[in-house]
Amino acid sequence: MIYDIAGVLVDFSGDNDFLKARSSIFEAKDQSVHTSASDLSITAIMTDTIYIPDGELILEELSKWYRKIKPEEGLYITMHSKRGNVVDTILETDPGWRNVVIRYQKSDLRFPVKENEYVNWNQYHIFQLAGIAFRNRTLSMDSITIHSSSFSIDGRGIIVSAPSGTGKSTHTRLWKERYADRVMLINDDRPLIRFLNGVPMLCGTPWSGSTDIYMDTKVPLSSIVMLERAAENSIRRLDTCSALQMLMPRCFLPYFDESLMNTAMKVVERLVCTVPIYLLRCRPDYEAVELVQRCVS
Repeated sequence: MIYDIAGVLVDFSGDNDFLKARSSIFEAKDQSVHTSASDLSITAIMTDTIYIPDGELILEELSKWYRKIKPEEGLYITMHSKRGNVVDTILETDPGWRNVVIRYQKSDLRFPVKENEYVNWNQYHIFQLAGIAFRNRTLSMDSITIHSSSFSIDGRGIIVSAPSGTGKSTHTRLWKERYADRVMLINDDRPLIRFLNGVPMLCGTPWSGSTDIYMDTKVPLSSIVMLERAAENSIRRLDTCSALQMLMPRCFLPYFDESLMNTAMKVVERLVCTVPIYLLRCRPDYEAVELVQRCVS
């Protein structure tokens, strides 16, 4: 299946009902595109045995990232089952993240995507690995993925970014309540910002965290709002240096790859120099929403 996500053609091959359901609105109208013409090829294969190549551990989070012994061969990511800490999923990619293969073992485990809703363990993690591949592949396409909640009002894109649990989703929901049909919620967790013809565009993607809030759309990005909790509402525009310092931790950056990191930083620096970035210290109320609206309009 070919998906058109933010103008990026993704060719996904494999059996994954969860990915297909989450990505259905992004299905490309032209399904005749050859794999070689796609921007990103992802193949998911079920296997009885997972072979783990020799490599250097470069990042350890919920998953483990390794650089292959020969760097020109790319890297791989392993994910572990809750049962016995056994590797049950592995992603392998070339250095440019253009050709990705995900191998996995069959599992009867279930993963809670939200309250009272579970999906197959393999399907969920393949979907998330596809998101990792997408955000790294698009770095070389004048793009950056930002951990944020995003929306548009009257056709103007706005990103609200903050650490998890700060209240960015609550803030964007208040925009929708306050301005109703003038507001379109675009992505609640990982929107893509892509420069197209020199214009930073806020783009919907299917990777939206635990919510189903995402759309297949692109709108010009007019503002970025960095949110902090406070007893009183206030907003100010950040200078370039402060904006860069606050925005960088919210971007999905490839610290594991010097060359790719340089590419990513060029996009981030361009974004900071192009789009006004504000610091909003606020309560979760309509007054904060109206304050931002007056400031960015």
